[in-house]
Amino acid sequence: SSAVYRVTYTNEHGVKSMQIFTIAVAGDCTYEPIIPEIDDGNKIINDTVITVLQGSSLTLSITSYSWGWGSIKWNTGATTRSIKVNNIRSDRTYSVLYTNQGGREIVKNFHIKARFMIPSIVVDNGEAQTTNRVVIRRGQTVELKAVVQRNTADGTWLWNTGETTQKITLNKVQNTGHYTVNYAYNGVNYPLDFHVYIPITNKPTEAGDYFIKNAGNGLYLTNTGTDVPGFREKNEDDLDTQIWSISKPGTIRYQITSKADKRFLNELAHLTDETFTLSKHGFAFHGVEDGNLYAIQNNTGGGLTLWKIGEGGTIDTNGGKTLGDYPFEIVAIDEDTNGIEQTSLNAVVFYPNPVRDFLSFQLKDGYERASCSVYSVDGSLLKHSIINNITNQIDCRDLQSGLYILIIDDGERMSSFKFLKK
Repeated sequence: SSAVYRVTYTNEHGVKSMQIFTIAVAGDCTYEPIIPEIDDGNKIINDTVITVLQGSSLTLSITSYSWGWGSIKWNTGATTRSIKVNNIRSDRTYSVLYTNQGGREIVKNFHIKARFMIPSIVVDNGEAQTTNRVVIRRGQTVELKAVVQRNTADGTWLWNTGETTQKITLNKVQNTGHYTVNYAYNGVNYPLDFHVYIPITNKPTEAGDYFIKNAGNGLYLTNTGTDVPGFREKNEDDLDTQIWSISKPGTIRYQITSKADKRFLNELAHLTDETFTLSKHGFAFHGVEDGNLYAIQNNTGGGLTLWKIGEGGTIDTNGGKTLGDYPFEIVAIDEDTNGIEQTSLNAVVFYPNPVRDFLSFQLKDGYERASCSVYSVDGSLLKHSIINNITNQIDCRDLQSGLYILIIDDGERMSSFKFLKK
């Protein structure tokens, strides 16, 4: 690291002189926060993740509260503060490297998800949110809408409520509700799920073993062997590092302990084996009706402070004091549905799983002409094709890492499988 060294020389007459040596190491300087911006032409959001309709265009930018001299380099080769991304048809990731005048490097990764159809939720005539789930107060009014491009909007709609419009309105909601809309266009069905939750403050949770997941991407909180756990893909070979034992030493406060090494989470969301103190290490869980979404309240003895998930895939304990975001899923081990299912049934065999580039599958037992569809876990259709061959391949190189659902349907029977893109 950088440092300043001083040496004092005293001569035979007692006169002193000092020499100072300064050593500066490139990059060893104050971190300069970089603010991401995504402009869709209607609004600007300070985020690095966005879901858009296929064919959309975006402007990606970075800014800072105190720009100094520095250099910018995008993975596209651009060296400007902003880049324009046009005609987005598939999932993409863009990276930008900012190097400040001291040599400190800061990287931001922008993740763009492109969908044929995206969800939109409006609460009490507020701003539309691109999400398929929302937590509201009892009595609020919610509008659910599935959005498609104008040139593909002449299909037909069918909700599980029986309505046949593109959007529905739920007036003065009193209970949690789950809704599905199916959009039929050019012979293809595009389903989309919506979830409207009512919150439960200090939701009771039974003692036991659980997965704690990032509700946004399905990754699992993992004991990485260091003091700081992070969210990772499910590891079937070492599940103990992803299993958390939840106990209730207080009236409404819980202790969260790693099954792997028995260390527990402290007020900083770090793993520790120090003496447990309820007022310091006890957490409250706030959840929702009929769902696994949770907010975790930290430091309950000193006021309301909520955890959030940081950009680096770890828990940020400075999530604020307003109970509105429910970023975690707390799921009992036997209820988890994100495990990789058996990849061979009587009618279909597919491999490899997990996959990096091409997913191969073989049809047998009477399958001749069938449709093949790949869905995201939120129900968005990503790929669709008609297959006639015994052995087929799906190009998965444009899919982001995560869990997906493959459905094979010949009109009479349907097989569904989960697969993981690495």
